[in-house]
Amino acid sequence: MRKNAFLLACVLATFAGSGRAFGATVVFTGLLPGKYVATITPSINDDQADKIRKELRQIDGLRSVNVKSYNSSVHFTVKRGTHVDALQVKNGVKEAVPDSTMSDPGMEPAGSSNVPG
Repeated sequence: MRKNAFLLACVLATFAGSGRAFGATVVFTGLLPGKYVATITPSINDDQADKIRKELRQIDGLRSVNVKSYNSSVHFTVKRGTHVDALQVKNGVKEAVPDSTMSDPGMEPAGSSNVPG
């Protein structure tokens, strides 16, 4: 029975597109439409912020990418009608600045209008 549950989880992960299967659990890493923020460690400078911005702007489904070196944060919007894999965004940051790590993206605070235009 466990084997069947694991196989079902793998199939569901495959059809979910950006899901990841771990044992019998499926973890969806897709970011739904809205405004997100994440932090980058270690701290980045202006040149690194520009590299990250250029890399992330190439990801389909993202818009309004803004990287701030003064607090090592990245702000972006996932467009309506799409979803973006959080791992793709993290990998984009890593590609631009190999020694960096991005935190899991979280929704911007409510006052920042989380619904994309």
